[in-house]
Amino acid sequence: MSTEGPSGDVPHSDLPGNQRSRLHDEGYLESESKIEGSDARENFALWIAVLGSAVIWFVQMQTSYSLAMWACSSGRIWSLHVASILFLILAAAPGWLAWKHWRASASGRHRETERESSGAGRRRFMAMLGLMLTALFILLIVAQAIPSFFFDPCLE
Repeated sequence: MSTEGPSGDVPHSDLPGNQRSRLHDEGYLESESKIEGSDARENFALWIAVLGSAVIWFVQMQTSYSLAMWACSSGRIWSLHVASILFLILAAAPGWLAWKHWRASASGRHRETERESSGAGRRRFMAMLGLMLTALFILLIVAQAIPSFFFDPCLE
């Protein structure tokens, strides 16, 4: 380690040689699909599992707010209930995807330790995070739908 300052090599490294090419040769500068040996479709599915229910909750909230005025003026309050149930079912889809990936990583398809940050450890973490976030956003959708079932949404 040099005390004068950084040189052409990676600072704070006692390893000889060109560190940039070593990182590239070991695969650390590639996409996560290439590093882990997984395909991009699987990584995309994991991101859908993590973020999908949040997007569906946001769309549900905006739809309910914009649908409320029409439902009150036309007298079709049932449309708010149908929208809530529809979005509740749609929000469960990313959870099913997360469950599928979590079971695949637990069953040995990607048999590595859970403590690793890449590979099966990352996939298992993202799948579990997707399950937890799906549960949270399903709870939010239910919490937003409950008042429309028990109170008249047209009261001012």
